[in-house]
Amino acid sequence: MEHVNHMGDTLRRLLLIEDYIETVKFGGLLWALTYVGQWFSGMTLVILLFIGAFTVPKFYEVYREPIDQYLDIAQTHIKKVTDQVNDKLPFLKKKQQ
Repeated sequence: MEHVNHMGDTLRRLLLIEDYIETVKFGGLLWALTYVGQWFSGMTLVILLFIGAFTVPKFYEVYREPIDQYLDIAQTHIKKVTDQVNDKLPFLKKKQQ
């Protein structure tokens, strides 16, 4: 309980600006941590893209028939919806030249 009370007192002192120097240092630390967080987020995306580049083709190779079947179903549904929207809202149609 003593550690929790000390941490609470420290956070109160830092956030309520009882000591300007300490608060500025704490704010600078938080600001620096945003850049570290952005870098790690970017690295995470790079790692995930790298893993996906090797996983997705193999996954498609193994499950080609079901994936193609579901893609065809999705394409027909999308075409039906677009046709319905074009029928209801004719001003959205592209002009034919």
